[in-house]
Amino acid sequence: MAQPARSEDVVHTPYIPATAAPAGAAGGALLTAGVSLLSAILGFPCAATAQHHAGAVSGLVRDSAGTRIRGVEVVALRAGSATRTDSAGRFLLTALPPGSADLSLRRIAYEPVVISVEVPDSDTTEIEITLGGTAQSLAAVVVADRADRTRSLVEFE
Repeated sequence: MAQPARSEDVVHTPYIPATAAPAGAAGGALLTAGVSLLSAILGFPCAATAQHHAGAVSGLVRDSAGTRIRGVEVVALRAGSATRTDSAGRFLLTALPPGSADLSLRRIAYEPVVISVEVPDSDTTEIEITLGGTAQSLAAVVVADRADRTRSLVEFE
C-alpha cells in the first residue's frame, strides 16, 4: 500500500494558463502576431508587449512620539483596496497597479493623511508614516427636563 504524501513532499506550482492556440486556430494566432508587429512598428502599446504585474506597498505607522499605532485604516484610493495596521503598526497592501498611488491613512484621535507613493511593477515599496495627534473638541451636551406631573405609589414604602 502506498504511503500518503506528507505536506513537505507536495510541490505547489502556480497556475499558468496555456498560451498555445487550440487546434485549427492558426489563423487567429497569425492575426495576433500581425497586430503585435504593426503596433510595435507604429509605436502603439500592445497588450502582448505591455504586461504589468501588480505591486505592493508595505509600511509602518507611528505617532509623533515614535510609538507604533495599531488599527490605522490604510486605503489605496484609486485601487479600492484597504487594510488596517496590526498590533506592531505594520500594514501590507497587495495587488496594486504599478504607477502612482494615493494612500489615505486615518484613525480616531489622529489627523488623517493622504500621501502619494510610487508602486513598482512586481515589487514592494516600503514606507514609514508619522501621524500627528489631534485634539478632540466635543460640543457641550446639555440635558434639561421638567416634571409636569409627579407620581407616587400608594401603600408602598
